[in-house]
Amino acid sequence: MKLKDLETKLVEKDFDVKFVKVDTDKVKQERIYLNLDKAFSTYFIDFEGKPFLYVYISRQKGFDYSTIKTFSEEVLNEENSKCRSAKLKILNILKQEGIEGVEFYENESDVPLKPASKKKKIEL
Repeated sequence: MKLKDLETKLVEKDFDVKFVKVDTDKVKQERIYLNLDKAFSTYFIDFEGKPFLYVYISRQKGFDYSTIKTFSEEVLNEENSKCRSAKLKILNILKQEGIEGVEFYENESDVPLKPASKKKKIEL
């Protein structure tokens, strides 16, 4: 499913969404931001022709993201667990609303926070 099609379906179901084209030195992609909970930043990207939902914990304006490298493993694991839980809940809500073509997972432990390619890779 294309992102524009997903955006249309989400708007039809009265979700608060915003389509954005990100074009920076490091990132060039289209995103659909899904405004559901202020505690999380959530958006879809197109990954290998399918929508993939990213979920991050929202940070205060001006947060220095380089400090994340100094977080303990325990804190990072706790944040990842919160993001997995939120992502599973969001995807289940979308499924209940009849939104087809998005990811689906049975268990929280199966929920990926980053997309992984299933294409063959060859090292030379």
